[in-house]
Amino acid sequence: MESEEEPVRRWTRHVSLRTHVEAGGADEAAARACAVVAALGLEPVDVDEPVEYRKVPGTWVVVTGLAWPPRAARDDAEAAISLLTATTGLDWSPASGTPESFDAVWNPSDAVDPRTRHVTWMILDAIA
Repeated sequence: MESEEEPVRRWTRHVSLRTHVEAGGADEAAARACAVVAALGLEPVDVDEPVEYRKVPGTWVVVTGLAWPPRAARDDAEAAISLLTATTGLDWSPASGTPESFDAVWNPSDAVDPRTRHVTWMILDAIA
């Protein structure tokens, strides 16, 4: 007798923010990325150790795991990213993907936003 099992998923539902931040070292990068997450009104659940971005000396990459937005369905990554980008008040473009995997990119514009003054770019990524 064969049993029908659900397919095994190769990923875990998550939302993350990858922040490229200018800093003199890992500690400063972590502090600046944490400040950006708080200033943008996002809810962190964990933070990876900063890694220096080898292509641009003095720039560090900090990945912050974020809480899944409560108003987004558990299987809708696009809705999660849409809700989070709206929360920040920044212009996230381009945004692309599928309902299962969606991301949005933020690049600094000519308008100065004090919340992001040390940030060179960010990407929000969701996997449902």
